[in-house]
Amino acid sequence: MIGFGQFGAFCCDPGNCGCIPFFTPTNPCGGAAYIYLQDCLQDSTNCCFPNTVVGCTDTLACNYDSLATWDDSSCVFSTSSITNVMTCDSYNWDSMAYTTSGMYTNLYTNVAGCDSVHTLNLTINNSTFSTNSQLICFGQSITVGTSTYTISGTYTDVLAAANSCDSTVTTTLTINPPIGIAGYSTGDVTCSGGNDGSIYAAVVGGTQPYYYFLDSILHSEDTTVLLPGVLTGLYAGMYCLEVIDSNGCITPGLYFFISEPELLESFDTLNTNSAILWNGNTLNVSGDYSDTLINSAGCDSIANLNLTITIPSGILDIRNTEKTLLKITDMLGQETPYRRNTPLFYIYDDGTVEKRIVIE
Repeated sequence: MIGFGQFGAFCCDPGNCGCIPFFTPTNPCGGAAYIYLQDCLQDSTNCCFPNTVVGCTDTLACNYDSLATWDDSSCVFSTSSITNVMTCDSYNWDSMAYTTSGMYTNLYTNVAGCDSVHTLNLTINNSTFSTNSQLICFGQSITVGTSTYTISGTYTDVLAAANSCDSTVTTTLTINPPIGIAGYSTGDVTCSGGNDGSIYAAVVGGTQPYYYFLDSILHSEDTTVLLPGVLTGLYAGMYCLEVIDSNGCITPGLYFFISEPELLESFDTLNTNSAILWNGNTLNVSGDYSDTLINSAGCDSIANLNLTITIPSGILDIRNTEKTLLKITDMLGQETPYRRNTPLFYIYDDGTVEKRIVIE
């Protein structure tokens, strides 16, 4: 016999012993399974099994019953899970904020009353913040992400970093004042082949000091003059002037031409029968002569003479004696007063003739 609430048994005949069904696993005697409501005797079919305890017999189950001799499939077990999360800066899990990568575990109770262990595999990627100071020339622009800026100011852009988090860039932009040449002038070379040409450029705007480039070559200002922007020591020719300020901003190229006078050069031919005095030199042999003179502007002037001396028969006696100027004639032989910049013949009392040109 078995007592109610202590033991269970399988009964083949629900009419015997007042049995009622309590679960439906496979019955070794066939039919349904029942629990006794009162004491009863084992029937003639031998299907009553006294001293049988029904429950969970798995020792790993959280509802394991050490008294159970028959497993009723009621065992429940603890559970565990792993959640992988990759996020930016912080992650909220069970009302707690995490800001550092790592493995975190929380213990819960599941619906069966067993432990439920949850593990968080957390990877934190950090957002970045940076500052960017830029100085650009007037008329230029900078682009940050998809934004383009042309006016001085402070700008904030949020970009996507390689780790998929925000990259916040704060840009402080300064626009350099526009630089230009407001006025200019040139000084030509005084003498042919000289290098006293000059350029004056009145530069405005930008940020001083200024740097002057002629044909891409740095040229220093003339510090001996009070006026800034004067470039001296230039030969004749074409120049391209560019001015760059201390921030590297540049003016558009401006072209200048410096000229020079032509070289003054004269060519004369003289036939005579005696030695002559030419530009302070005594010439007594036929030939071609050249002399460099200085004109009134202080420049070189080259005089060339083709001299032919026809010596008369007999002995020519050339002596260093004093002579007196008789008269001055022009190229036609007409007597004339002294004139500048004109070929003239000087006739002396010893029979000598000089051809002179006084250039002033």
